[in-house]
Amino acid sequence: MLNSLNANGNFFSDIDIAADGQIALGTARGNVVLTTTALESFEEINVTQFGLGGTVFVAFGTDFSTVPEPSAAMLLSLGSMLALRRRK
Repeated sequence: MLNSLNANGNFFSDIDIAADGQIALGTARGNVVLTTTALESFEEINVTQFGLGGTVFVAFGTDFSTVPEPSAAMLLSLGSMLALRRRK
């Protein structure tokens, strides 16, 4: 073991580690614990309704809102490829 972090006695149900070192931990009490691989501090967020708890699963996602739409020429060439494929 290289390091540890006491996160208020949470029982963890899931973990995801991002490429940049961020760690998200889902708990059995309905919380998400955010930290980094340095394990120096953490932030705890309740994500269930009305504080009832419940197992939480976590995952980092990608923001696709900055991905440009494909051009019309690209869509036409993809359509042509599909049409050729169907003929075989």
